Amino acid sequence: MGFEESNNYTKRILVTGSTGYIGYQLTTQLDLSSYDTHILNRPQFDLSPLKNILSNLNVYCYNGTTENMIEILQKSKPDIVFHLAPLVMVNHSPDEIEPLIRSNIVFGCQFVESMIRHGCCHLINTGTSWPYFEQIDYNPVNLYAATKEAFETILTFIRKLPL
Repeated sequence: MGFEESNNYTKRILVTGSTGYIGYQLTTQLDLSSYDTHILNRPQFDLSPLKNILSNLNVYCYNGTTENMIEILQKSKPDIVFHLAPLVMVNHSPDEIEPLIRSNIVFGCQFVESMIRHGCCHLINTGTSWPYFEQIDYNPVNLYAATKEAFETILTFIRKLPL
């Protein structure tokens, strides 16, 4: 995958969303490539898809608080973070508004703040084409798309901060 350095230092990689399809594929490949792989898991998510490699992973349980996220980044000390953990909803109901915002904006802000505090500046964030429906500059197809774009806007702000 190209993250290894010539001095045999193995990059520490933290993956959010490791039980989703893309996250699972990435986590499995990182394990096969002998990276020091750390995953962030929320209590409601089942880790059984990773059962064959779970003993090789460093697993951290996220309880929803910024303080917990700061502790996780302090313990994991990642060189690179792959953020693959959005909450995807094509259609939402009124009671799903808060979980969408919490997962797709608050969660991301918490781990980015924690990354900054611990000197980790390599983030790979996944996006979606849904904010650009019909190839219009900004035309979100649903609330999920709007929350993903909102987080991208926040990342643009954070990149401009003096570190």
